[in-house]
Amino acid sequence: MIPSGDFVALMGASGVGKSTLLSVIAGLKTPTNGSVLLGSKDITTIIGDELSDFRATNVSMIFQSFELLDHLTVYENIELSIEI
Repeated sequence: MIPSGDFVALMGASGVGKSTLLSVIAGLKTPTNGSVLLGSKDITTIIGDELSDFRATNVSMIFQSFELLDHLTVYENIELSIEI
């Protein structure tokens, strides 16, 4: 369990599953077996709008490839990701 307000670094060699683990924690990928608990909630059972709400209120990720829209400001790009 990671206490509220603490930070964790996920480190390892290329190809060991760091990005996959983060994608599972964020609900972007579903594990083939097992469960992922956030507190007492198994996020692998969340679907649809509830999953979107979970992501919006519990998980933040910064991707290696930002894929920003050039015609928008940084603030507008962030706003757009919040709306999605």
